[in-house]
Parts: sequence; structure tokens; C-alpha cells
Amino acid sequence: MNYISILESSILDVKDLLNCYDDANLLFSKELRAPGTEKIIEDILKGNQVYHLEISGEIIGWIAWSTEKSLSHLNALYVLRTYHGKKVSDYLMNFYYQKCIEGEIDYSVLSYLNQAVWAKKYYEKQCYQTIEPQHSIFKDYFELHQRSYSSVMYKEIK
Repeated sequence: MNYISILESSILDVKDLLNCYDDANLLFSKELRAPGTEKIIEDILKGNQVYHLEISGEIIGWIAWSTEKSLSHLNALYVLRTYHGKKVSDYLMNFYYQKCIEGEIDYSVLSYLNQAVWAKKYYEKQCYQTIEPQHSIFKDYFELHQRSYSSVMYKEIK
């Protein structure tokens, strides 16, 4: 029997988190692929709340976010490609939404690479909307994260 659990990640999980990161990034073309390093994962662990999903002790996906006042910045969502389409992202996102509700977060914001059309479709199914530059609530986030190669989305948390 497979046991599914979502656990807070630590420095002990760096190699497994990196494995998910690198595997998920294989969806991108070589020109866009950003190879991960243990240092990148360690930095994510230091600046974010990071949780991973395990099946029978194997890390198959993870999520990371930071919060500022009533705004949560969804900074990472990576799942091993063999588990794509199997609701792993949904489990992680539902966990994230619950943590946002517990933390009295009003909005979640994220940025994604424009070439990741699958990411945009997924986040739209999660009820995220594209942020327009004039949207005053997210002006600072938009200016910090909007690049010519990326787009920014938001969702109201209820």
C-alpha cells in the first residue's frame, strides 16, 4: 500500500528536491532549461516555506512560498514528470491554499515563463488570473517579477 504525506522540507531533503526540480525542468527546451544546484535549493529553503509530497517515502513533488502581510508569493511547484496528470500538483496546491487560509492570506501571486503554456493553463484551472500592470494591489510584485519572458498571475484566497 502506498502512503501519501505532505511534510515540511529541510536541508536533509535537498537532493530529492533538486531531483524533482531538474526532472520537471526537462519540459523546457535546452535554451530555457535552468539546471538546478544544491545551492539554489538551499536558498529556496532559507527564504520560503517549503513542503514536499511523498509516496511511500519517495519525494515526488514540492511547493514553496513566501508571505508578506496578506500576500503569498507562490515561488515553486515541481513534480516528477512520471506523476504529471496524477493530481500531485492539486494535492500540493490544496495544501498551500489551506496554509494561506490559516495564515489569513488574501491573495496568492506567482510568475511563470511565457513558454510554459502548460503552467498557465494549470494555474487558470486553479482560478488564477493574469495581472495587468495597472492593478494597484499587486503593483510592487508586478514591477519586481514581470519580465519580457514571464507573466504574473494572482488568485484571491477564500
